[in-house]
Amino acid sequence: MSATSTAAPPRTPIGGRIRDALGSRWTLWGTVALAFVSAMAIALSADYFLLYDEFYHVGIIRLMAEQGTPFLTDTDAVRGLGDVERYGSYLYHFVMSWPYAVASSLGWSEYATILLLRVLTVLMAVGSIPVFAAALRRIGVGPATANTAMLAFSSLPVLSFIAATVNYDAMLLLASATFSLLIARAATERPLRLTTVVLLIAVGGLGSLTKYTFLPVFVSGIAGLVILLLIRGRAAGWSSVIERPRSDLLRSAGFWAALAVAVVAVGLFIERYVGNLLAFGNPSPDCATVHDAEYCEDYGPWRRNEELDANHPDSPIRPGSMWVFFARSWANIIFSTLDVVGGETSQGIRTAGDLSTYGWFALVGTVIALFLIVLLLPRILRNGAAVILAATATTYLFALFWLNYGDFRSFGIPIGIQSRYVLQFVPLLLAAAGVGLSRTLSALQRHPLPWKIGSVVVIILAGLQGGWALSYLVSYQPTWFHPESPIGAILPALQRVAGLVVLTG
Repeated sequence: MSATSTAAPPRTPIGGRIRDALGSRWTLWGTVALAFVSAMAIALSADYFLLYDEFYHVGIIRLMAEQGTPFLTDTDAVRGLGDVERYGSYLYHFVMSWPYAVASSLGWSEYATILLLRVLTVLMAVGSIPVFAAALRRIGVGPATANTAMLAFSSLPVLSFIAATVNYDAMLLLASATFSLLIARAATERPLRLTTVVLLIAVGGLGSLTKYTFLPVFVSGIAGLVILLLIRGRAAGWSSVIERPRSDLLRSAGFWAALAVAVVAVGLFIERYVGNLLAFGNPSPDCATVHDAEYCEDYGPWRRNEELDANHPDSPIRPGSMWVFFARSWANIIFSTLDVVGGETSQGIRTAGDLSTYGWFALVGTVIALFLIVLLLPRILRNGAAVILAATATTYLFALFWLNYGDFRSFGIPIGIQSRYVLQFVPLLLAAAGVGLSRTLSALQRHPLPWKIGSVVVIILAGLQGGWALSYLVSYQPTWFHPESPIGAILPALQRVAGLVVLTG
């Protein structure tokens, strides 16, 4: 009698198992769940109205629900909200007006209705996380690095606050993530599928109607893709670059549905932005260009800007003042608002004024990340999708900085600078830094995996010092919370736990 023995498969080293666990779907969806719980802790406890102009956004949503249209006109009902007749950032408000109208028809209280809008906004913001992760993997980022980048992204306190607040930045995050994924797909498809082109146009148009600041992202992303296709077409011929219409494609219901959405998006885009450009000479005209000054004075931000402009002569453009503005105002405010927390108190809304522990972690991490990205630059330049996304982010950041610098020259103080305005590009920055760190450690260390795992541990520990909703919970004031909060009974316990976790302020 003979017996055969089967050798046991080699065991994966523990470091490899940890790497595989980091790159698994369980880790990604665990990150999504953590971000959801963090945002919901704020959404379900905070009184209204929260930071990020929740009063303004709810006001427009209410008007659209009452009038049943996104095309609001200059009436007494919209006074105090600025120009809502020709402003381009109306899609979020119109989408949310439908659940608002349903809740109102059911007789819900204002607080219950706002809770519904907050929960839907949480889903939009948190829904961007797996889409961003898919975009990163599409451009060649490894699963473990992509998931780690999204874990770090989810820990940003400003993300939880944006998700919990009724505001269009949450929907913009989802649009930006989807647009990034489609750009990555378009740049890596050979040939480029027509459905991808149609979806790109649809999402780009809808993203621009969510918030006008998406315009430079849309334009630069499409321009970068066209340049890439032209280079490929000259090298290999157009037949291998763009997909030709096929009979099965034309019979696809998905293609025609995407095309219908794209047609609607393009039509609305033309009506709003091209129409504004032709009528007012600007795709996003000033309130006083559309309405009379008396109407616009009822809108607080416009009145503030007019008063500042009248009392401050415009400063000339000087490289020295530009650098001082960048270092002392722009970069400082961007980082100090990463952990912004707040609510109504006797002194108004409390926010982070100086760099907190979490802010310092973010600042040091960003400096290291930029250094690692510089080391990674040759590899990035060989990746067409990464180049387009990086160029899109650079174009947007330059446009935002130039706008903020122009306001500073006109008003004499920094205005409209917040970390939430750059949040959609943080996943790309984190992923590029992660790839750079991984390659650097591999080059410097004989056994780099323990160092890589240690880096992930550092990220988690840094996040626990004020990340997610922890800053909100440890900084709370009793007047921040609504007396009818559905989680009011467990808030004291949550605050005690947060106080034990966060060791520094």
